[in-house]
Amino acid sequence: MKTFFRWVLMVGIVFQFLSSPAYAWWKAKVAVNERMAAEYISRLKDGVDPGSIERPAMRFISHYQAKQEQKKFLKAMDEAEALARAGKHDQIQELESEYRKLEFEDI
Repeated sequence: MKTFFRWVLMVGIVFQFLSSPAYAWWKAKVAVNERMAAEYISRLKDGVDPGSIERPAMRFISHYQAKQEQKKFLKAMDEAEALARAGKHDQIQELESEYRKLEFEDI
């Protein structure tokens, strides 16, 4: 009986830990990076020269999925810069929003 209660207690603690805001905090950081990248890309799409504006510095996040998302943002910014330098501002694709809604919600 003691072991059963210990297991129930352990499962409860693990469940609380996994559902806490600290566990999903990387998503909020990705949302900030996504917003900065989207603003930069939209300014390039509006016709601003890439040399006249500063490229946003992405926040470092050590979570694996966050690193993959950050690579996607950097690639999208590189492509937008290349198109803007070539004068093809109308061909720049907007960044798809996946995490920005999390920036204003409680996680």
